[in-house]
Amino acid sequence: MYYRNDQKQKTFNGETQSASITNLSFRMSGIINKMNATVGEKVKKGELLAQLDTKDIDLSYQQINESVQSSKIQLETAQSTLDRTKKLYQSQGTSLSDLENARNNYAQAKATYESNLKSLSLQNSQYDYAKIMAPTAGIISKVNAEQNEYVNAGGNIITIDSNNGEFQVKVSLPENYINDVKINDEVLLKINEREMQGDISEIGYAAQGAS
Repeated sequence: MYYRNDQKQKTFNGETQSASITNLSFRMSGIINKMNATVGEKVKKGELLAQLDTKDIDLSYQQINESVQSSKIQLETAQSTLDRTKKLYQSQGTSLSDLENARNNYAQAKATYESNLKSLSLQNSQYDYAKIMAPTAGIISKVNAEQNEYVNAGGNIITIDSNNGEFQVKVSLPENYINDVKINDEVLLKINEREMQGDISEIGYAAQGAS
């Protein structure tokens, strides 16, 4: 990198990297049963890159769904009982206590049914947690796991570099030059004999020796 400021020119070496690097991970732990990502492969946004085994999710989903269906029948029965008790009460065929019991039973059945529906929805979201989808188009730069490997939630599994031609250059500057550099200052980059213009986008002050 060639940096010009007030007629002064200095040259520094740097490392290039994609301007947009995305590290992807699973939101749950499990065994990978599908790995569609290969280093160097171009991918499209929304493409399935990896997936965990979902046998445990399937079993839990089935159990919760059975609870939903059972509580739905109980709710329908409680609704029918409440409707019948209301009519009897209006014709003085039953007591206020019976009506209140019918109302309480209906409210409890409704709460149970709604709770089971919520649990089913949460369990369904586990299928999304067991997948890694490409959030954007790009190129696979790293794959840190293999099919049939057990991985933990949050661990970096796949890295995507954006495929838009933009990149960044990271440069370490000596202490006596860092205060001369300002955001948006123009620089001249030379990569493999090719020259191009750039600008300073970020300045960090973490010391590394004398730089």
